[in-house]
Amino acid sequence: MLRFPGTVLDGARDGLLLWFNQVFPSLFPFMVLCELLLRTNSIQFLTWILSPVLSPLFGVSRPACFAVLGGFLCGYPMGARITALLEEKGADCALLLDEVSIRWLTRFAASDGAAVVDRTGVRLLVDPRYYAAAKDAAAARLLPADVHPEPFTGGLLAALASLTDRKVLVDSGRLTVRTAERLRGLLSGGELLFCDDVCGPSRRVKADYELDCIRRAQRITDGAFEHILGFIRPGETETEVAAELEYFCRRNGADGMAFETIAVSGKKSAYPHGVPGDVALTENAFLTMDFGARVDGYCSDMTRTVVLGRATDEMKHIYQTVLDAQEKAIAAVRGCVLCSEVD
Repeated sequence: MLRFPGTVLDGARDGLLLWFNQVFPSLFPFMVLCELLLRTNSIQFLTWILSPVLSPLFGVSRPACFAVLGGFLCGYPMGARITALLEEKGADCALLLDEVSIRWLTRFAASDGAAVVDRTGVRLLVDPRYYAAAKDAAAARLLPADVHPEPFTGGLLAALASLTDRKVLVDSGRLTVRTAERLRGLLSGGELLFCDDVCGPSRRVKADYELDCIRRAQRITDGAFEHILGFIRPGETETEVAAELEYFCRRNGADGMAFETIAVSGKKSAYPHGVPGDVALTENAFLTMDFGARVDGYCSDMTRTVVLGRATDEMKHIYQTVLDAQEKAIAAVRGCVLCSEVD
């Protein structure tokens, strides 16, 4: 503070402005309502009244009706989606440690961090390397209003010391045994509670923002396929085709690829997940491409098979067989049908 007073004052100013302009107006009504209901033990009574209407209408459990009501009153911050689960499991907060769940909840990508969700909001704990970016994103209102970035410098577990006497809900499917043991040691006066999938049920129903990201990712992927048709020719290698697909996606707005790009030709095109190599494309052979763009963490997935030159009768028969199967599967897709049944 003494060495860099200007930086400290700028940070303090930005933090106060963020609270005044964004966090306070957005979350204050929600915080007051939650605190009032908790203090008066009215949540159970309120959900008992609302559940006959909201449960069948939105397909949510009885405790989840409180989160739905909070969303109607105060927006519907992502953190509120998990509030009902805390109530249902008897937890004080939820701790998310995997990158995918943290990005879904906060809209911020970082390879090292955690998110702590309770009834007042979301603490986004990030490595100091990411804090400036997280702070700027919050100031620009790129993060949900209930997300508050915080840096940690003494290790992630040290930053979680405030959870010592709380009941903490964690995702058992995304937690190593070692981390679970270290968390138990940290929670000397609290308790570690496990859930199979903390964010999964909420992530299944996409918000408008999420749908827009998926559509943008697919538009980029569609454009990449149209582009590659004019690029491929005999003599190009599988690796070059894969690289061109990825370059086009990046150049047109993707922040990465959904998975490792596949571009395989000839006999390798029959492999379910082939690996591109230094193999030159040849005339009158299949080329299979499996790729997808990623936009703000949301992915697309496309598989296309083309022929360079002329297809033989056998190749046409194979292609038509796969196409017929795809069209029948698409016709079978509808609500309440299991993916295994479509397959």
